[in-house]
Amino acid sequence: MWNKPWKYREGIAICIGLLITGALLQASIGPVEWRFFMWPANIIALALLIAALVLFYMLRSKAYIFRFMAQTEAAVPALATAAILTVIMGLTRQVPEGHLAMEPIGLSRILSFWPFVLIYLWNTIIVAEVGIYQLVHFQKRFIPSLVSHLGLFIFLTCGVLGSVDMKRLKMYCEEGNPEWRALDSYDKVHELPLAIELQKFTIDEYPPKLAMFESKTGKALPKEKPQNIVIEKGFTSAELAGWTITVEKYIEDAMPAGMLKMLQGMPEQMMKMMKMDDLGMRINAGGFVEYKDKGAATAILIKAQKGKTVKRGWVSSGSYMFPMSSLKLDDNTEIGMSAREPLRYV
Repeated sequence: MWNKPWKYREGIAICIGLLITGALLQASIGPVEWRFFMWPANIIALALLIAALVLFYMLRSKAYIFRFMAQTEAAVPALATAAILTVIMGLTRQVPEGHLAMEPIGLSRILSFWPFVLIYLWNTIIVAEVGIYQLVHFQKRFIPSLVSHLGLFIFLTCGVLGSVDMKRLKMYCEEGNPEWRALDSYDKVHELPLAIELQKFTIDEYPPKLAMFESKTGKALPKEKPQNIVIEKGFTSAELAGWTITVEKYIEDAMPAGMLKMLQGMPEQMMKMMKMDDLGMRINAGGFVEYKDKGAATAILIKAQKGKTVKRGWVSSGSYMFPMSSLKLDDNTEIGMSAREPLRYV
């Protein structure tokens, strides 16, 4: 080993050495603190990196390791190690930037994990050295590879060093109210140099679905292969588990008539004092009426018939303002509407 020319085993050994070095740095001085690279430190670091890369290339004839950097035997193990660490990052829950890792190793904050940083730095150096070689010994056949290597170098360096100055903020917007304040991951308020006004927000949903379920367990029926009916535009009737389901009235945005009366006439304090059974009876009294405001939900008046048995009533998926409504077919079976699935947000 370490006999010239170096092969893949030397490339693997370098990666293992970087991982061990990174683990020792992680244990001794802690994770990489990227805040030290905020502007103008990041542009200075980039200039120093480029100067070092040029120096490495100039010393190729004197130090074999600088020639080895531009060889496939160095690139393949480096890329493989970076890929493994990236997979670990994807499989590990990551904490927001600036927060402490959830475990002592530091894998939940892998972008500041020294082994990860050193491997990606090694990959960046290899990409840059290949690009410099192709620029110095330029040929037309090098153009595709040269563009790829330079693009990857720009992505790795500027993407990392530029992200230090980026703030991730969360803004809560209400319709018709301009908002210029946002919250960071610590819930600290930041005033932005711009304002955002939410003029209108709508959600397009898939058509509602009706399904049968057990009253006691809530499990869909039939148990072996649950069935449902999609209530699309123009729907009249269909079979569901032996029952003929007919739509008699359809309200896209509805509110229980009893609930609407309570909202209009009963004080909130009195609603809180009522028993849940009494509250539910009052809400469901009088069916559903059209209601174009917050908290509305789709409601359908259906007729379910099986032989001579006929059941009629309202079904609704409910909302945060009122519970779902279902139609009881017998002691053990009900028919209800599942929550509508969003199609798109506008």
